[in-house]
Amino acid sequence: MKRKLPITASVILAAVIILSALYTAHTDYSRTLKANWGFQLPHLSRYAQVYQMQEENQSGDGIRYHVFSYRYEDYIDIMFAWRTRQDYTLHHPTYADAAVTWLDKLGVPEDKRPDYDRCFYWYRLGEDESEIIIFWHTEENRLYILENMI
Repeated sequence: MKRKLPITASVILAAVIILSALYTAHTDYSRTLKANWGFQLPHLSRYAQVYQMQEENQSGDGIRYHVFSYRYEDYIDIMFAWRTRQDYTLHHPTYADAAVTWLDKLGVPEDKRPDYDRCFYWYRLGEDESEIIIFWHTEENRLYILENMI
């Protein structure tokens, strides 16, 4: 009996550490979005990151790409005034053109990219000319988030 208690306590401690690390990784990007763009991903949507790619540099500038799946659409629906039509960005005639340029630079494979024609859109230009585009594909329950940080 004495031997089982330390093993059980060790297993519980390991589980707590693993769950804490997963929670921190899960919320870090949402905190980054809040700091940079003023919004967070809604926890109640039960989102999970399924893909990530970003430029390697020390400054934190550059292109970042994250793909999230989610369980509950209602919370995604109320995040923004989603657009049904693409518009121009600072340097590109459409959101898709900007995305293709940025994703090509990162080397993101085609199967990890959104189907631009089947998405809703949200775009913001930052004061420092950084840009963010979010593609929301409702049929796939996916959010594709692209940032070009200056």
